[in-house]
Amino acid sequence: MKKLELPITVHLATKDEVANTPEILSNILRSEQANLVEGYTLHGNTTTELPFAFFSEININNSRLWNLFEALLSGLPHVSCLVYGHIDTEPYYSQYLERPVILEKITEFKDELSLDGFLEFGLLYQDDDKLIEVFIKKAKYIQYWGTDEVFFTKVMADFGLQNIEDINFVDEFPLVTESLSLKDSKYTATEDIINNLKDYFKN
Repeated sequence: MKKLELPITVHLATKDEVANTPEILSNILRSEQANLVEGYTLHGNTTTELPFAFFSEININNSRLWNLFEALLSGLPHVSCLVYGHIDTEPYYSQYLERPVILEKITEFKDELSLDGFLEFGLLYQDDDKLIEVFIKKAKYIQYWGTDEVFFTKVMADFGLQNIEDINFVDEFPLVTESLSLKDSKYTATEDIINNLKDYFKN
């Protein structure tokens, strides 16, 4: 299988980019053999703390990330909550709003949200009976908590994604993350996006 297409802001660290410690150098060597491909994991909920049935992590080529994100969002109830923030701070949570209203707003920053390695975000719904969440990590793979495995596996099949037990995720290894707006000035800066969302969602 082809190696995973990463966002332009994130790459696996080389020996010249990290501290010269045995543990880090060992992890860099491991990364050279990593199974970084498109695919997903699937794990049942083994606790009673939160009302989800299963959890998944999903690798997809960065150019297809937003389309998969939108497809998975269709499995959430009509009202949802946006969670977002800088990777080094506590996340912000919007009030529960109609999902299309949230999606319309965040689509203004579709490129930045898909590419900026300093941003994490997602949508969630939780009540006493169920938790559904679609969350994009800083390294731009998806975490999914769900209750409808039939819906989930159909979306995976629609995107040609397979359940791969030995799949790796890029943040298991030393990474270098760069600012998207500094790489290309046409993009909105991380803090400006967060402030825009805070103003809109009244956080």
